[in-house]
Amino acid sequence: MLNLSGVHALIAGYAAAIDYGTSYHVRHAPGPVRHVLQATGTMDLLSDSDDLGALVLAVLTLPEPGLPVS
Repeated sequence: MLNLSGVHALIAGYAAAIDYGTSYHVRHAPGPVRHVLQATGTMDLLSDSDDLGALVLAVLTLPEPGLPVS
């Protein structure tokens, strides 16, 4: 099982990119990482950094770091 600390770190990078007016994309995520991103609903968000609304939704709905994702 993987925890959500890495997902939170990726979302923090995404938010920082938006703050600086640049792009941020997660590409070619390996199997376990892709699974966690899909399970948390953040895969599409992190593949397209032009959607600020998706960032807000992800931050509001993502569980706290340290919790397992099955």
